[in-house]
Amino acid sequence: MAVSLYNLCFKTSAVQEVYSPENIGSGYSRPYGLPNCWVSNGSEKTEWVEMAFDQPQTIDTLILHLDSNLDCQVWHVRREQDQTVMPNLVKNYRVYCNDGKDWKKLTEVRDNHQRVNRLHFKKVETDKIRIEFYSTNGCPDIRLYEARLY
Repeated sequence: MAVSLYNLCFKTSAVQEVYSPENIGSGYSRPYGLPNCWVSNGSEKTEWVEMAFDQPQTIDTLILHLDSNLDCQVWHVRREQDQTVMPNLVKNYRVYCNDGKDWKKLTEVRDNHQRVNRLHFKKVETDKIRIEFYSTNGCPDIRLYEARLY
């Protein structure tokens, strides 16, 4: 039997492009082939994503698909402990639009426990939307699969 004296060498990067903010526009609201999710670095008290348009858009609805970690085994364990909200879910956040000069609050969500959030607000014309995330239900980072504006 021959013994190989060759070793493999790998170079890794600290930056994980697989969880980049561009994923929220991929069209996938769950993992499919790749994670398809934006994951914050968990280092800031307020994490945020911003969507910018080439031309101003008139919008009145935002639909967010958040990560609720639909792993059945974890869900059953948490239900037995009377903890029915998954820790990965975003708990508190605000949505802002830019009027060209300032950011104006469109809506605010507190104590969220849903994976899909459908938010309706007064029609606005804007070229930028920012979602500021303040907390989850226990996870150290924010996880967002998709954001759709109408």
